Amino acid sequence: WELMLPNRAEHFSPLSISKDGSVAYGLAQFEKGINAPQILIKITLKTSAIEPIFDFGFASNIRVRFDREDGHPEYASWVDDQPKVKVFKNTQTAKLLAGFAKGFTGYQVRVTGYDDARENITLWVGSPGIRGEYYIWEKETGSARYLFSQQEKIDTFGLNTFQSVKYPTSDGAMLQGWLLMPRDGKPKALVNHIHGGPHGPYNEFGFFTEMQVMSEMGYAVFAPNFRGSGGYGNNLERAGYQKWGTRMLDDMREGAEFVQKNYDVGDKVYTMGGSYGGYASAQNMVRHNDYYDCSVIIAGVFDMERQIDTWHARRTYNIDDYTDTSMGTDSELLRASSPIRNLDKIKAPLLIIHGKADRRTPFSGAKKFVAALKKTDIDYKHYFYANEGHGLYFDENSHDQYKKIHSFLNQCDRRTPLNIASH
Repeated sequence: WELMLPNRAEHFSPLSISKDGSVAYGLAQFEKGINAPQILIKITLKTSAIEPIFDFGFASNIRVRFDREDGHPEYASWVDDQPKVKVFKNTQTAKLLAGFAKGFTGYQVRVTGYDDARENITLWVGSPGIRGEYYIWEKETGSARYLFSQQEKIDTFGLNTFQSVKYPTSDGAMLQGWLLMPRDGKPKALVNHIHGGPHGPYNEFGFFTEMQVMSEMGYAVFAPNFRGSGGYGNNLERAGYQKWGTRMLDDMREGAEFVQKNYDVGDKVYTMGGSYGGYASAQNMVRHNDYYDCSVIIAGVFDMERQIDTWHARRTYNIDDYTDTSMGTDSELLRASSPIRNLDKIKAPLLIIHGKADRRTPFSGAKKFVAALKKTDIDYKHYFYANEGHGLYFDENSHDQYKKIHSFLNQCDRRTPLNIASH
């Protein structure tokens, strides 16, 4: 692909080749900026001629479906401020999907299957407020009927959906995140919820248990897609390389500040996340110790130098180059980005949750962090769970975790905001 697209596309991700082998399709970014649009392009393989097919803009959740008969684009779906659909070929499946999308505004719609003749087509409809429902369209009746819900009880709760928040950063980029407000009453505080990864994963438009639980506790929850996040193209993702504890954290704070300025979410801001989100929620208390009032750290990293050497993915094929490229190898930067080496900067309470069998972010790191905290006057609590790996998956432990988080944040709610002026 590099030979075919010299100096023409900043990044290209191949998607499909037509049945006759004459053309290839993929997503390209022709601009260098973080907000470069993702464009569906067609490449004529014999001549290397490039033809733009559709510009998705700075958007996520891009899915392109190719016609099984000839391999050319049939339809696409993506998410901007809300889910959208584009029809390329006027097939029965494409028309049906577009019709469902029109009837379910604000919901994601996906075709999940069909018979050989496409006379019976199944579809899934979902949103951040419901787990998902399945329908079947039957050619014999010319109509669709409801089949079942993934979790009917959740659907009956009337949970809120996400609001899209696009916010400017201090260096001129425009980022996007999702805001979930509690169903009842004014929010107790704003929770800046940080996703894991950090590269590849991102906060998608869809049902997320942890965000809904926090919302039901009475908090506004903001999920920013900061530099380093996937989903919006390689430009945004690679812009986070070697900035795990610096610019990426600044993006998170600037998103939360924008939300506070434009939505009624209260004076206090908490940071919370798991895996990379756990690391960020710890390092946020170092880099932005004048802003966050509490931190919930789940399966976090506390010493970047040790993480580079000890995480189990080092034994995976070709992961060394990725680790060194994305995290960096500069010892001074890694130490400056390590919470355990900067305890003197932490001012607000911490809650540390970790599985004792975790190998992705090794449990030994959490133990050393807690041991170091014991020698300080930092207000903290910690809970370690036996037989749990990277995250808590046993129901009993998961439920207990949320009880611990609820109790901890209730105490944070009663504290005086760290810096009302900055909020």
